[in-house]
Amino acid sequence: MSKVQKYSTGLALMTGILIIILKVFQSNLFVGEIIFYWTTGACLFFCIYEWLTIGIIEAKNKTVSPRQSINIFMGLKTGKILLSVFFVMFYALIAKMEVKRFAIIFIALYLIFLAFDTIYLVYREKKEKE
Repeated sequence: MSKVQKYSTGLALMTGILIIILKVFQSNLFVGEIIFYWTTGACLFFCIYEWLTIGIIEAKNKTVSPRQSINIFMGLKTGKILLSVFFVMFYALIAKMEVKRFAIIFIALYLIFLAFDTIYLVYREKKEKE
């Protein structure tokens, strides 16, 4: 199994576990059912975005220098931040309820996926140096 396949499997597993945790604690975390659906959508958004990021990085890794690869990675992370802000703003405009609670959960999810992504990048860089 290649490192991209391992990462994709881990990413899908982590996303599934997070969605299950959100469902289990639904009554404690969310007042309405709609917030649960939006946080599930946020998990899927992060999963798809991270999967695309790794796919792009691995595809470009063969044709660009390591420095350019890092620049591409950082550009994709900037895009993730911007899309995340738009996601929360869209939620605030559409749902107009429990925005603070949703934003806190969204930030927690963002940090979890960021940690997962950083672990992958560190692992990848270690392999590159060897």
